[in-house]
Amino acid sequence: MKKHSSDRAPAAIGPYSQAISTGKLIYTSGVIPIVPETGAIAGAAVEVQTRQALLNLSNLLEDNGSSLEKVIKTTVFIKDMRDFKRVNDVYATFFKEPYPARSCVEVARLPKDVKIEIEAIAERSESTKSTAKKTAEDAVGTDDVKKTETKTKKTKASEKNADKKTDEKPEEKPAPKKRGRPKKVKEATSEEPVKETAETKSEIESLTEDIPEAVSEDASESKEDTAEDKYYGNDDDDDSWKAVIEEAENRLLRSLDKRK
Repeated sequence: MKKHSSDRAPAAIGPYSQAISTGKLIYTSGVIPIVPETGAIAGAAVEVQTRQALLNLSNLLEDNGSSLEKVIKTTVFIKDMRDFKRVNDVYATFFKEPYPARSCVEVARLPKDVKIEIEAIAERSESTKSTAKKTAEDAVGTDDVKKTETKTKKTKASEKNADKKTDEKPEEKPAPKKRGRPKKVKEATSEEPVKETAETKSEIESLTEDIPEAVSEDASESKEDTAEDKYYGNDDDDDSWKAVIEEAENRLLRSLDKRK
């Protein structure tokens, strides 16, 4: 239950409220034909008082989320039932089909000796002012929710990245391969190869006979190289053979030059 009021309707002058709402309904107190701005009664004629009473009722409803179009039932109190037709003519200008339910009662006397008093029950929705306030509050609430969601997402992303870094193992670099001693490559010569003839063949054979026996022994021993020499190569053997071959070639070249 909620209390309602309006500055455009006569103020309450006793222990009551101008209007009370519960759920979707608003109940007004009896409204009399007083001009809110002056506090004076609006004329002496029943038609004028009826019009002012209905205008005050309309203002009270409109300021609190309702209107005459949402009125479900009215109760009309009149001082003289003989004024019923004149009251009814004015009343009809404020309401449209379907007209609200109504009770009309003649009473002996009304507050301030007015000739008419009207109360109503109407459907109520949020007033424009209340709706705007609620919309603003909802917008603020929505912004807070969005900020919270954004913050939560950032926190989760940070935690996820931290977990990912923890789970990642440092990349293991492959162990360097054991490199053996590079085998020496025989240097290429620009000299043209010597054509082998019967004469040169016999000369080469005579030259090779002069090779020291120690070299032959070294060559035979080289067959018994260790596993390490087989893997890396034996530089001493290579150097020995190279020296022998170079000496043989030099002798052959000198012999050929002399013949020329």
